[in-house]
Amino acid sequence: MSSRDAHTFAWKHLVQLFGPRQWATRVLSAVFHRQKNAVVFLPHHGGPDDVFRLVNHVLAHSSPTAFDRARWTPLTVPSAGDIPAKDYLWSVLGSPESEPTPPTDLRHFWLAPRFQGKVIWLRGLTCANWPAWLDLLKTYHPLAANYDDENRPVFCLPLTGELGYHAPADPSFENCEWIGASDWKNAVDWSDTLFFVSSSLRQRRFDDSLFQPTPLEEQLATMIVTNLARWDLPLASELASAASLDEIFDPLPTLVRVAQRRRWTKENLKSPEWSEGMTERRYAVDPRHWSACLLALSDDPTDRNRHELRRRIWGAEVGVLFPYVDDWRKRLVHSYADYLRVPYPDEYDPVTKKKKKPDRFRTNDKLALEVGHLLEQYREPGSTLYGRLVEPESLLIELRDVRNELCHRGPLSDSVCDQHGSFRRLLARYDKL
Repeated sequence: MSSRDAHTFAWKHLVQLFGPRQWATRVLSAVFHRQKNAVVFLPHHGGPDDVFRLVNHVLAHSSPTAFDRARWTPLTVPSAGDIPAKDYLWSVLGSPESEPTPPTDLRHFWLAPRFQGKVIWLRGLTCANWPAWLDLLKTYHPLAANYDDENRPVFCLPLTGELGYHAPADPSFENCEWIGASDWKNAVDWSDTLFFVSSSLRQRRFDDSLFQPTPLEEQLATMIVTNLARWDLPLASELASAASLDEIFDPLPTLVRVAQRRRWTKENLKSPEWSEGMTERRYAVDPRHWSACLLALSDDPTDRNRHELRRRIWGAEVGVLFPYVDDWRKRLVHSYADYLRVPYPDEYDPVTKKKKKPDRFRTNDKLALEVGHLLEQYREPGSTLYGRLVEPESLLIELRDVRNELCHRGPLSDSVCDQHGSFRRLLARYDKL
């Protein structure tokens, strides 16, 4: 991860997730089995140091042979201009006393014993020093066929941010047999983030005596963070670490703060870049593939970017709260079926006794009654339900308000339902069915 997100995310979380582990396995397969140099394209929010540790961990725990472990050679390249790439590579892979100066003949250089069988991960590649290393590696390709598979040296090249974004346009990467490109996009998907967020909140509940959400609150917080973060694990960590549930349910301030730390601006809304971690996939133009932090920078409530942000929150609330409200509805209907009447609403006005106009919501099935119908029957004069309802009337009000808000308006965190307290009281009331 980038240094701007280092305080919110630890690399060790990557090794717990299926997607990143599979991605690392593919990279290792390319270099150890297919004997191809691996070029790894990374956005800023998936930095090379954490990805290196991930690959290193997978290598150590995937039962490699001792030969494979001996081949693995991570190197940190110097800054541009400090030392020529050829001289640096020669000095760190061999004994300075034997041949301190690399041979001028490239054939003798690349076929030297010090390179044989090495799998070299180059750390520290930047826009400044990359051209020199690319030029050197181009000279190796024509000589690679002189090695047998076991002794051929292979390179892993992590290209991050702007470097990773523009490198594929280099002609050297087109139809190149010596390169096996591996893009970080889709390495983390929704299920990885869901597992990470769920584990983080559960661990926090065990460690923090002041953070003790009800099961419904924890489930809702997990889904909101997952829907907002999607592939962005540092953002997921930041949201899940919010000081209170209120900050998770109303995440806009946190999203804006993270965007500012990443130095994103409203101008980025015009042309979001994958290299900066703003989009889920390269060249995405649909806001559905944009980072929630970028969407939060839109201050126009009618803008499609802000609408997409609200839609993600609403989607999480519907997925968690709608089944909960409906479970309560069915429970109440079954418990008080003898005191509920159908058809409902009535065909005849109880005062004038005249037949009402047809009502498209009228039902003859008690199981089809909504929570609002139960509340109306409870409040009617002479109701057979009144006095027999064990649950408080406030529960019916909360269930009705939450259901209606989700159906007809949008996220509860910015609705009249939240202002009246029905949303928060229902979460706090949680009763396991």
